[in-house]
Amino acid sequence: MLSLCKKRMEIGNGKLEIKFSFQFLMALIAVFFVTSCGFEPVYKANGGKNLRTELRTVKVEKIDFGRHGQELQTELEKIFNPRDIPAAPKYSLSIKLTSSKGGQAIQQNREVTRYDMSVTANFVLKEIGAKEIEKGTSRMVSSYDVVDSDFATYAAEEDALTRIMEEMARDISFKIAALLPKNGDNNQPAK
Repeated sequence: MLSLCKKRMEIGNGKLEIKFSFQFLMALIAVFFVTSCGFEPVYKANGGKNLRTELRTVKVEKIDFGRHGQELQTELEKIFNPRDIPAAPKYSLSIKLTSSKGGQAIQQNREVTRYDMSVTANFVLKEIGAKEIEKGTSRMVSSYDVVDSDFATYAAEEDALTRIMEEMARDISFKIAALLPKNGDNNQPAK
């Protein structure tokens, strides 16, 4: 590949060589800035094992929001401990959900034909028997159409809530992963 680039540079009038050098220099600078700011991938090869171990120790408290609260709790438990490996809980995650629904598409006769469903999760991560580590918020919005059939509209609303819970579980899990101690250091959360 490198020899191909050299041949192209020899054939060209020198502009390609400058462009190639500029691209290489920019990539090198980007790597320097990313590594110097403390960036680390969440699931890196060495530290990822420790993060997965820490995530397994998060106990998700019961979420009072009916069936959809159970869906969110189950999704979070599957993300934190996908293989269902027993682990002694070290952290407690409590979540309070609120929802609202607003008309998005309103016809001239004031009939609503599309709704936006918004759910906000306020969560608190605590060390069990100790202090609060962090509070956070996650907000998701999904839309659904109102049709002539009441059952079809109900099913669409339920589907919108299910999609929200799945996305919210991913969002909360990323936020929790960023808060947990790094590299097995149980004293300092990753901030």
